[in-house]
Amino acid sequence: MRIGGIPNFLRSVFLVGGIINLIVDLIIFVVILIFLIKFNAPWEIFLIVILGFAIAISFSILRIYRLKSLDLSVREIPKRVDAMQPTDKSEAAFEPQSNVGGEKIIGAIYGILYGGWKTNVQVMGVGGMSHPENSMFITNKRVIFVCVPVPGGGRSLGRMDFTKMNVAINNEYIEEEGKRMIENMTPQQILEFDKNNYDIPLNKIKEINSGLFKAGINFVTTDGKKFRFLVRKKEQMTELKLIFAKYLPQILVKI
Repeated sequence: MRIGGIPNFLRSVFLVGGIINLIVDLIIFVVILIFLIKFNAPWEIFLIVILGFAIAISFSILRIYRLKSLDLSVREIPKRVDAMQPTDKSEAAFEPQSNVGGEKIIGAIYGILYGGWKTNVQVMGVGGMSHPENSMFITNKRVIFVCVPVPGGGRSLGRMDFTKMNVAINNEYIEEEGKRMIENMTPQQILEFDKNNYDIPLNKIKEINSGLFKAGINFVTTDGKKFRFLVRKKEQMTELKLIFAKYLPQILVKI
């Protein structure tokens, strides 16, 4: 299942709600003004009412503007550009771009969620979540935590976290786009594709475990930092265990 235009639809719903609230505020303001004029209210009361509604209406207009300016577009994955185009059609000639230059991707897990502390910074109900990464690419040199581009990825609207929404019901799309990234980009290009992407070199990993409830994977680095991720499928945990047992035999892997 894909969420497709759901983020845009939800924004439209919030936008219509904001416009309705603005109209209601204006109607109430006019009614109160008529009432005050009819009963010859003191000018101080007029001033308080006008200032109060001016603030409320300004906030409503700003919220509508924030909703309209919310960018829910999906960033395009660049097409592969080789310095030399292959002249034959052998399998080696069409080696994935991510396997070029001595570093190669040996595994990828799609549909993960950061399991540590996250923040939701919003202004007028519109904002973004910290740690919007949704995939893990493992190379023979490092682990890269990647924000595969998805509709509304990293954005939030009210209490709705589009990163969680995509992982929950848009996993097929995440996997398709992630495979396109691997095919067309080097590991370094993948890392630099989104400002929220980051990596952990394999030689900096001290321990890997699945935590108390066996619902995810924890990375403990040599400098004491901890990174926890929720992994949805049991077979993904099995794949991770096999990969790390092979490439990191010297460390403790308990998953």
